[in-house]
Amino acid sequence: MKFFLTNLYLKKIQRKVFFITKHGFSNKERLYRIWRNMRRRCNSPKSDYYYNYGGRGIKVCDEWDDYLNFRKWALRNGYSEELSIDRINVDGNYEPSNCRWATREEQANNARSNVNLTYKGVTKTATEWARTLGITKSTMFHRLDRSWTIEEIMTIPMGGRRTKESPKAKVYLYNGKFKTLKQLSKIKGIHPDTIRHRIKIGMKIEEAATKPLSKNQFA
Repeated sequence: MKFFLTNLYLKKIQRKVFFITKHGFSNKERLYRIWRNMRRRCNSPKSDYYYNYGGRGIKVCDEWDDYLNFRKWALRNGYSEELSIDRINVDGNYEPSNCRWATREEQANNARSNVNLTYKGVTKTATEWARTLGITKSTMFHRLDRSWTIEEIMTIPMGGRRTKESPKAKVYLYNGKFKTLKQLSKIKGIHPDTIRHRIKIGMKIEEAATKPLSKNQFA
């Protein structure tokens, strides 16, 4: 029994040592977790979010491959516990000139503003199209959130309404019932885009909708 307990204790210590980095920092430091997860999203196809980062060609700059360099930049550029790293250009890389520290709300607004829309061969961000069309940004985002078609967004004037509903969302057979991605996302709280990606890479519906995300994936 004593030998068994000693082994358990040693394994516990080994697990703690495993998470200590060569720089002396560990997963207990939030800033280190942010750095680790940023690199995982860009470098590891096993990440649930790789398709939206590394899969789109987004990289972490060479300078930030060293955690101490990233940490030094973060502390000199407004990092605090309630903020998260945000790319100013959502199609750009993780690098000093394209990153800032922002609230969740600021991140969401930045991502929405930088959505690219293509109409009749012309591509602009949602914000740029709103200015071109003479509608407010809130009207543009309202239309995007409610799945308006590109034709409806571009041709219906401010205050106008659609004459018909958009096509029904795609449904999937789950436990004998047909459900949309939005309905599937409520089963385990997994984002619809993550479920869609999992299905695309070959996961069965049941696994895609219920497999837990990696621990501290977006800490």
